[in-house]
Amino acid sequence: MKRTDKLAKVYIVPSLKKGRFKKRNLSWNRNRGEFIDVINVQKSRWNEPDDESFTINIGVVVPEFEEIIWDEPYKEFAKVPDGVFQFRSGNITQEGFPGWNTQDPTYEVWWDLRTDEDVEKVGVEVRANIENKLLPFLDSMDDFRKLHDVLDKTGKKKDYPLPKINFALLKNSIGEKEGSIAILKDLIAKDEGTEHAKRVLSHVQGVKKQKLPEN
Repeated sequence: MKRTDKLAKVYIVPSLKKGRFKKRNLSWNRNRGEFIDVINVQKSRWNEPDDESFTINIGVVVPEFEEIIWDEPYKEFAKVPDGVFQFRSGNITQEGFPGWNTQDPTYEVWWDLRTDEDVEKVGVEVRANIENKLLPFLDSMDDFRKLHDVLDKTGKKKDYPLPKINFALLKNSIGEKEGSIAILKDLIAKDEGTEHAKRVLSHVQGVKKQKLPEN
């Protein structure tokens, strides 16, 4: 068994099982009805047999948003990229709020496993990280306003169309319909994620789908 997998089995699985997460490979889901919490162990693509590295990603998925954006039922085991936001473990501060721990916004934490002894040392650190920072943060994300504020304050919505679309849906969910519409119209004008943005705009504006005529 690879060291990362052994570490996950001994130090991560028990904590997340206690937290009501279900496991698939090195990803975990916790269904909270409107939201699905996701935690994922990401191995480095450059891992060698005696030199492994990994990081931890987290996110919160809103299945309803996924169904609106993609126009199909969301039946998958949730993945971090499906979330309204996603963070590395290092982005979560000791106070529990996402931020950047250095002046470099790409700051990330990767753990190295170069010997068998590292499994225990790193495992204890990772377990504490999960129990003391990641789980309390996810627990605190219990309404649309909090999801909106995190996405707004961290700037995670700025770079790509899908985060912007999710941000628009969050705005609509907290009663800021005009702001939601403005974001979506701006995306359409710039031809960014146009198909999805148009679909979501119709939803926000309350436009019903037209039924195809029966033969």
